[in-house]
Amino acid sequence: MHILEGIELKWHGVGGRTGLKTVQFDLFVVELFKPDIVILQLGTNDLSHLPAVNVDSAIEDLTRSLHDSLNVKINVYVSSFNKIVIFLNRH
Repeated sequence: MHILEGIELKWHGVGGRTGLKTVQFDLFVVELFKPDIVILQLGTNDLSHLPAVNVDSAIEDLTRSLHDSLNVKINVYVSSFNKIVIFLNRH
């Protein structure tokens, strides 16, 4: 059995997005794709005008929303601070 058998990978990204613009303009893509897993890499553009704690808090809110509203099972957030955070959404 090949490790990627049965896996469908879809990509969406827009350079220069802030967290707020991602929420405003890109969540429809999650609705269209209906993924089980979402990998987010954002926050760097927000750091030019927001404290890091606010950026992390906003991204945590986004991952919660992805789970609660769009039924995403796992959110992987690759932060601007060289860490990977995996949110396992358990009911």
